[in-house]
Order: sequence, then structure tokens, then C-alpha cells
Amino acid sequence: MTILIDSSFYISFAYWHDSNHQRALALYPKYKTFQKLTTEDFLKETLTTISQRLGKKASIELYELISQDTEVISISPAHFQAGLRLFVDPRRQKNISLIDCIACAVAEDIATDAILTFNRHFLSLGLTVIPRS
Repeated sequence: MTILIDSSFYISFAYWHDSNHQRALALYPKYKTFQKLTTEDFLKETLTTISQRLGKKASIELYELISQDTEVISISPAHFQAGLRLFVDPRRQKNISLIDCIACAVAEDIATDAILTFNRHFLSLGLTVIPRS
């Protein structure tokens, strides 16, 4: 099974003040045998946030952990354009970021089974979200 991991999950995993921190710690080992992917945009969001909240050293340590078993998917011009079309669609919720729309395009392109995230709005983009609640 292939999962795409969102920045919300990584931030919760690393940032002990996050309301989902304990859930993230408990969930991460359950996906050890899965093929794990993330996007370069999710990585940018994650590392920047952790650097701002916990410092550069913590950000580097998280990157080293992620890079051990997670493939980072580059955003192609086609992914960007497909995500942008989702983002500018007036029927979409206003709280869905361009980065999340681009990730949806990536997930569809690489046929990801699910996205590991604490952001429920990925459901409105048609993705299977884990954890389910």
C-alpha cells in the first residue's frame, strides 16, 4: 500500500504542543511497511514550520527521519497546473490551500492509496484519508 504523508501529520509528529502529537506518534509505526511518499511542497511546509517552532536542529533531525523511508515527489509543471485548476474552482472550500490542491493532483497521478493527514478537507478533494477520524 502506498500512502502520501501530509505536512499536518509530520508537524503533529514532531511538535509536542500539537493537539494531534500523541496520535501521530501512535500512528507512525503502523505504516512502517507501507511505501511512504510526500511532496516537496509538504516537505517545505513541514521543515519551515518545525524550524520556526522548535529550531533548525529539530527541523534537520525531522528531515533525516523522513528521508530514511520516504520518497519525496517533485512537483512537475503538470502537477502544478492540475492543482491550480482545482484551487481556482469556485466550488472548492476556501480553506483548501494551493499546496493541498497540488498534492491531490500528485496523489491522482501516482495512484496513492491514501493520504496520512489530520486535515479533513482532503476528503472533499476525493482522497482516502487516514486516520479515518
